[in-house]
Amino acid sequence: MCPITARGIEMWSPQRWDEIVGNTDLKTALQQYVLNSPPNTLVTGTKRSCKTRSMLLCIQSLVCHHPQEDLNPCGKCEGCQAVRSPRGEHIELFRLGRYGFVHVDCNVVTAKELRELSMKWEFDGEKTIIYLDEVADLGKDGRDKILMKPIDEWRCTWFASATKVTKPKDKQGRPRRGEGLSGAVINRFANLLTTTLPKPEQLDGWIRQRCLEWEIEIEQEAATIRRLIERSQCRVGHVKQPIVVAASAGRVLTLERVENFNFRPLE
Repeated sequence: MCPITARGIEMWSPQRWDEIVGNTDLKTALQQYVLNSPPNTLVTGTKRSCKTRSMLLCIQSLVCHHPQEDLNPCGKCEGCQAVRSPRGEHIELFRLGRYGFVHVDCNVVTAKELRELSMKWEFDGEKTIIYLDEVADLGKDGRDKILMKPIDEWRCTWFASATKVTKPKDKQGRPRRGEGLSGAVINRFANLLTTTLPKPEQLDGWIRQRCLEWEIEIEQEAATIRRLIERSQCRVGHVKQPIVVAASAGRVLTLERVENFNFRPLE
C-alpha cells in the first residue's frame, strides 16, 4: 500500500477518539453526547485547536450505521463517508443512521440561504444536528439573528464553533460592528465549551504515532519533535504543516525544516 500523500496528511482528521490530543474536557463532553443525547453546543478556542474536527468526529459517531462499543465510528458506512466528504455549495440534510445532519459554512452562507434554512421544517427533528461552522462570521452583518428563532424553538440540535464569539468593544464598552455573535444568540446554546491545547508530552507521543503511521522519518527525533512543539505553540493544526512539507520532500522531517518553517501565515 502506498503511503498517505502530502495532501492526505493536510486533510487528515481524527477518525478515533484516541487520535484527538488535548481537549480532554471537550472530548469527554462529546463522547457523552454519543452515549446519551446532545444539547445545543457552542465550542470556542484558539485557531487550529481541533474544534471542527472534534465536533465532526462526534457527528460521525452519531450518524454511523455500525458504531463501535468504544464509541468510535466504523469509518466505512454511508453515514461516516457523508460526514467525511467535502460539503457542497448547497445546504442539504443527510438523513443517515440514527441521526441526520446539516453542515453550514458560515463564512460563505448568505442571508437568503439562512432564511431558506429557517423555513425548512423537514430539518426540525429530534434526530437532526445542524452544525454552524465558523459561526462568529454570521455576526458581521446580523445574519446570526435570522437563526435565533429556529435555534430556540426547533427540536433539532445545533452545534456551532468559532475561534471567538463575543464582539469586540469600543472605548465606552459598547459592542462594535464586526465578527461575533449577539448575547441573545449565544444564550441559546445550553453548553458552552472551549478547546484546550495538549501538554508537550502528550503532543510528543502524538507526533511520533502519526509520523509512524504516515511513514515519515524524523531525523534527530527528540530535538526535532521538541522544537516542532515549541514553534507550533502546541497547536495540532500547526504541527501538521511541516510534516506535510516533509511528505512532499523525501518523507523526512528534519530539525532544519522545522526551524525554517514559516508559521506566521497560519496565525
